[in-house]
Amino acid sequence: MKALLKYSLITAILIGFGIGVHAQTERTKDFNESWDGIHKVSVDHRHGTLEIIPYTGNKVKLEAHILVHAKEENDAQTLIDHFEIKVNTSDDKLEIETKFNTRSWVTTNNNTKIKFTDGSKVAGIKKIDIKYKLHVPALESLEISNKYNDIEITNDFDGDLIVRLYDATLKTRNISGKLDLNLKYGKAYIETIGDLELEIYDSKLELVAADNIRMKSKYSGAKLGQLHSARIDSYDGYCNIKSVTGELHIIDKYSNYEIGSVADADVTMYDGKMHLDKVTSYIGSSKYSAYDIDEAGSIALKATHDDRFNIQSLGSLACDDSKYTSYEIETLSKKAIIKASYDDEFVVSTVDASFKHFEIDCKYTSVRLPLSSLPGYEINAKMKYGKLSYAEPSDNIVHKEHNGELELRAKVGDANSDAKVIINGYDSYIRLK
Repeated sequence: MKALLKYSLITAILIGFGIGVHAQTERTKDFNESWDGIHKVSVDHRHGTLEIIPYTGNKVKLEAHILVHAKEENDAQTLIDHFEIKVNTSDDKLEIETKFNTRSWVTTNNNTKIKFTDGSKVAGIKKIDIKYKLHVPALESLEISNKYNDIEITNDFDGDLIVRLYDATLKTRNISGKLDLNLKYGKAYIETIGDLELEIYDSKLELVAADNIRMKSKYSGAKLGQLHSARIDSYDGYCNIKSVTGELHIIDKYSNYEIGSVADADVTMYDGKMHLDKVTSYIGSSKYSAYDIDEAGSIALKATHDDRFNIQSLGSLACDDSKYTSYEIETLSKKAIIKASYDDEFVVSTVDASFKHFEIDCKYTSVRLPLSSLPGYEINAKMKYGKLSYAEPSDNIVHKEHNGELELRAKVGDANSDAKVIINGYDSYIRLK
């Protein structure tokens, strides 16, 4: 009998304890209002999902619902009472702000304690969820911000959009105007946009298409679709771009780029990597970087230092200053001019029959340029130390060798060919056959 009583007492205590732990009070509150004649809207929201619903009406309509779970009924009601939606209207502008007027907000083990500015306080708050549905017509501008909770624009939006988002996700449909986005520790999924200006930090971005984009990113990843033009300033991230029909400008440190087709590219890169399928015109300045390019019409390098270029098909190359750089070119079709080369390696597998000009001023550089596919070419070379190898000349105009110095002007093959080779080398090894 004593054992049974002891068992019953323990069971009752445990059941009572369980009820005390798990029992919760729920309180809700709703807010519904609409406004006429509004062309500009600003929403500052916290503690819940913000849903923007563009529609064909004329009014701005807000539906808000707050749900609170708490251990004590008084705490739940106190929190509900402090919930405020502050609304200001001025002419055609509407400003909406979610406010709790808090002094401190601490969450530990799924229990939230809040102190309010009026001195009251609550504890044992288990859940706070505020759902916003904002119905908007076509607007001049919509400015929205949220923290820790998502923003979703469910339909196509007609107007300019400004978004500030922290540690949450933005989803949009098509936007006819301009989007200004500031995103930190979040994600953004955007369909099509006219103009996009954004700053992202430790975030991820996916974009289907845009006319023009200006992006500043740090520790972030971006997957961009079809663009007309883009200006990107990136640091230690990755970027995938499907195509750019106009100009692409990149300033980067420590990032990886995967790019499809580009009309005109201007790239400044430091210790980065790039794979480029096709580019018509490429201008670059680079240090400690690696490039894999499938097809390029022309490449103009202002300066390159300790880089690697692996190019399958190249029309023309021009470089002002090159140091410690490796060039591996499968097919070179028109010309290559390197004004200053220091300790480089320049290797071409195949030269097209239409090739016209090679020119280099080099020191401690190795060159392999097989010109046997050309009907002929004229060579004009001055070398000190090193070695120059070329096919048997058909006509030696000048050939002087003395104390490791070589001066040469000759024609190889067809004397009427207009292809030219100009070399000024010091302790370099150049092979033209």
